[in-house]
Amino acid sequence: MGNEGDGLSEQQKGICDSFVYIRQYGAGTASLNVTVAASIVMHHFGLWAGYEERGREGEKYVLAERRVKEGKRGMLGRGTPGDVRAARDAAREAAAAEGEEEQGGDGPALEWDE
Repeated sequence: MGNEGDGLSEQQKGICDSFVYIRQYGAGTASLNVTVAASIVMHHFGLWAGYEERGREGEKYVLAERRVKEGKRGMLGRGTPGDVRAARDAAREAAAAEGEEEQGGDGPALEWDE
């Protein structure tokens, strides 16, 4: 998500598929707090993806078990930005091929606008 002062580093930008901009209104704001921006993006993504709201017990949401992180803190991935992009492309192609098999070869299960 970058930070409020400098935004994303060149390495981070190098592995991005696209960018999302949140419209700003009024003359007094040039950017949003990173946490606020992330919350807006994740909320809209959840709506778009059709995720169900997590269950609640009383006033608290029920949490899933936490996954153990295997990589170093702050690392973007393994290898160069080109390696990360190539791995993502290969994963997309494999998912698209799997979707075609499940649909009988009629095309991918999802189409992405990039």
